[in-house]
Amino acid sequence: MVDYIFTDEEKLIENMKIGQPLGKSDHVVLEWDVILKISEIDSKLIKRNFWKGDYNKMIKNLQAVS
Repeated sequence: MVDYIFTDEEKLIENMKIGQPLGKSDHVVLEWDVILKISEIDSKLIKRNFWKGDYNKMIKNLQAVS
């Protein structure tokens, strides 16, 4: 049986469940939820969407110049 889970923050762990043993071992599977707080950063950095580029069209246009 688990007596403690050590964290550096209070209320970081919720819903801890003790599962089935691993094989023939006396060790068991532990499952829990970690509570995270994420704050949004207001950035002035321009981020380009390169994955939305029409690369086939770019290649055709460049080949026409050559």
